[in-house]
Order: sequence, then C-alpha cells, then structure tokens
Amino acid sequence: MNLYQYLGYSEDVLNQIANNISSSYRMYKIKKSSGKLRIINAPDITLKNIQKQILYRILYLYRPHNLAHGFVTERSPISNASLHVGKAVIVCVDIQDFFPSMNEYRVLNTLDTIFMHQTLFQYN
Repeated sequence: MNLYQYLGYSEDVLNQIANNISSSYRMYKIKKSSGKLRIINAPDITLKNIQKQILYRILYLYRPHNLAHGFVTERSPISNASLHVGKAVIVCVDIQDFFPSMNEYRVLNTLDTIFMHQTLFQYN
C-alpha cells in the first residue's frame, strides 16, 4: 500500500492540490481581543478532509513529546501553565506566522522522520 491509497486519495488528486495549494484556501480576517486583526487561511472541504486523514491516520499514531501541549489530546494551555506555577522566571514566546512559515522541505523532512521505521506502506 502506498501513502496515497492509505489516505484514500489518488496520487493525481493529491498532486493537483499540492501544485495549486493557494486555490485550496480561503483567507479572511477576524478581530483579536487586542483590536488587531488576525489573518485566517481556512482550507476548503477537500483539503480539510485530507488534513484530517493525515492527522487521524498518521500523526495520531505517534506519541508527542512529553512537554508538548499545543494540539495534543487531553492537554491544554491550562495543563501547560500548571507546569510553570511558582517558577521564578516564565518566558512566553510566540512564533510569528508559524503556519505560513512551514514549507515543503519542512513537511517532507517531518514525514521522512515519521516514516523512517514504518512498515505499513511505501513512502517515496
């Protein structure tokens, strides 16, 4: 089985979306509590379903690092903050434009790392 089959999509469909990714997103702005605007790039239904397949069928198979709290089931900002209660120094860092900074190289490198020891399907 290859990755395309495992995700339930043909290679052609996934390549077509990947080669024209900007057309799969809708951009809109929402107001933050500070009054500034946050730009949201929301995937269309097809891309969102592909992303869900990757999340549920691949990424959820792997245990996140013990210190990871973002986007981790049964963890939250509260569970993260509880680790820092009473500490002398707390540093808060936000990576500006985190999601737009992800590029094809970073995604492929991550997939290569995940699939390095896999036996479920072929990954080229």
